[in-house]
Amino acid sequence: DAAHRRLAEQIKSKSAERIYVVVVFGMPEHEKFTIDAPIGRHRGIPSLMTVKREGRGAVTHVKVLGSGGHGSLVTCRLETGRTHQIRVHLSSIGHPVRGDKQYAKKPWNEGPLQLHAALLKFVHPATGEALAVYAEPPEDFLLADDVTREGIEEW
Repeated sequence: DAAHRRLAEQIKSKSAERIYVVVVFGMPEHEKFTIDAPIGRHRGIPSLMTVKREGRGAVTHVKVLGSGGHGSLVTCRLETGRTHQIRVHLSSIGHPVRGDKQYAKKPWNEGPLQLHAALLKFVHPATGEALAVYAEPPEDFLLADDVTREGIEEW
């Protein structure tokens, strides 16, 4: 319980860093940008989230790594942690996540979800050691060959 509390405190204080790699529809207009848009429950479908004025604050920093026939490869660094935040934010600007059955339209919503938690940086809750944990994308990640730890860490 104590370790969980300390990790949750790091996320709340924004001292823990979470970086994801994502394959999105189209090519974003800017190489680096921030989506600062509140997120709340969808009025008609409570299981979905949406960008809405009366929602809770949500901030996602995005960096384009490249593009290909499967879409564009971006990294997303979370400043907040709302339910479905990356998926909702990217969809709201016209770049839904490939394979997202809830927030993307056909045929883009088909196949495995192309969203992967690649890098987590935090302080170990017991030892105080600064840690950076990197996870390679899974085999079904379409642009896996374009994902490198170095590319992700270049913020």
